[in-house]
Amino acid sequence: GNVSHELRTPIFAVQGMLETLLDGAVDDPEVNRDFLRRALNNTKNLNALLNDLIEISRIESGDMKMSFRYFDVGEFLRGVAAEMAPIAEPRGVRIGVETLHGQKEVYGDRERLKQVLVNLVDNAIKYNREGGAVRIRTTATGEGVRLSVEDEGIGIPAEHVERIFERFYRVDKERSRDAGGTGLGLAIVKHIVEAHGSTVRVESTPGKGTV
Repeated sequence: GNVSHELRTPIFAVQGMLETLLDGAVDDPEVNRDFLRRALNNTKNLNALLNDLIEISRIESGDMKMSFRYFDVGEFLRGVAAEMAPIAEPRGVRIGVETLHGQKEVYGDRERLKQVLVNLVDNAIKYNREGGAVRIRTTATGEGVRLSVEDEGIGIPAEHVERIFERFYRVDKERSRDAGGTGLGLAIVKHIVEAHGSTVRVESTPGKGTV
């Protein structure tokens, strides 16, 4: 039911725009390019949703293969920050990386953990305030390293915090769709982190930000 609803919304939007263009709007320079651009964005959202559906089905069926090795955590996080900088810049959001001195190698699946960090940093950018900051930090723990992504954005109301890792759960449905979210990103994050024998959690203060 959730999947049907998530697919139906962009499909109906694209269908409506194309019908309007065929009914004559294609000859109206005031709207034709705008409608085509919006239709393209909806097809991109559909593609992202289908990719995430394939990914989560692979994870839940046990087909996700993990490749664990040691890698330099500081270099890894700086690479993620550099990759996400072009997305942050138009909103005036700064991305910083803070690692403890001497903290070098961690053990895990680098590519899967990159998927986790990219998702979390992307959310931290989307739901940040204009000109805000995103901080990616490492903290030493008794058993390893704690990675955290912190923003200065709108925050998450307390009643939603425990549910944000559920598939298709959205705090603000319209805003999430407008931002291009599929509703599956945090569920995938949770699966990958748990496959590392670890846990993911969230701390948030509405109006101040989220970690």
